Amino acid sequence: MTPMALQNLTIAQHRDQLRYLKVRAADYEPKRHHFTPGQFVYVQQLQRYSTLQPRAQPVVYRVQEVKDSGVLTLQGKCGRTMDVHMSHCAPCHLLNIDGTVDPRLVEDVESIMCEVCGTDEHDQVLLICDICSNGYHTYCLHPPLDQVPTDEYWLCPVCVKEGYTTLDAEQRAAQREELDQRASQPNLYPNAAMKRRDEAAKQLDGRLIRQ
Repeated sequence: MTPMALQNLTIAQHRDQLRYLKVRAADYEPKRHHFTPGQFVYVQQLQRYSTLQPRAQPVVYRVQEVKDSGVLTLQGKCGRTMDVHMSHCAPCHLLNIDGTVDPRLVEDVESIMCEVCGTDEHDQVLLICDICSNGYHTYCLHPPLDQVPTDEYWLCPVCVKEGYTTLDAEQRAAQREELDQRASQPNLYPNAAMKRRDEAAKQLDGRLIRQ
């Protein structure tokens, strides 16, 4: 072993010893984040198919409600909401985040990938959770499923572990139906971004767009 490598190993061991002493101290308290309604957060990816995949999902959510149990009700840009425990969330410190809700941004089934293998192949056996809307192949589950379930609602292993039931899935379905109804109605009070988008659409109306 070279002197440089030996020195680096000694430094790493010393750092680990200091951290161990700090964690084992009687007055040690882990770092805690305090969340408030209106704050923007990231959500941890509970299942990563590669160590190169970021620990946080590439989506920013807004906190709608902070429950006494430590569960946060989060809302996405599309208007959908989900409940996530605060231990799986991290504050987002980005500036100038547009907090407006646009139900037309709801993702299609075709754009959902499996949380385990990270692909959208074999969509005929790609199950969509009725709570978090994440996708799982039947053969990627543990244990794998022989066929697609015929139940009206399906919950992924993560949501089942967090205590969700089919009753929660039924409530989520009602919320999605309400959002779809809102999206079909004209917006009587558009914001500046919507006005700019409508003006750009009017200019392209009737023109041939080539890729």
